[in-house]
Amino acid sequence: MTVAEQVALFSTSEVITPPRGEGLTNLTFCQPGTKVLEIFSPAYITCLYSMISSFGNLKHYYFIGDYGKRGPGMKEDWSGFDNMKITPKKFSRILNKMQFS
Repeated sequence: MTVAEQVALFSTSEVITPPRGEGLTNLTFCQPGTKVLEIFSPAYITCLYSMISSFGNLKHYYFIGDYGKRGPGMKEDWSGFDNMKITPKKFSRILNKMQFS
């Protein structure tokens, strides 16, 4: 996706629901009031994109997934590629809080 396409997508979105990652720097293009649901692995939680959201008057929410099964060759320490499990019942609670149910 080109930079122009990313700007167009984020600037017209009402809701952004990505797993935590560098693509969230595009939050700077969102309109005030955009809802952001950041999904974290339980192995790594940071407030970086929450702060970016506050600068742009975005409505930032977060969800912490559960540990998933380790794939073949995955190390015991955090590698940044951990599998994550999202339980629908737990996930629906945050959607209710965001008024999406």
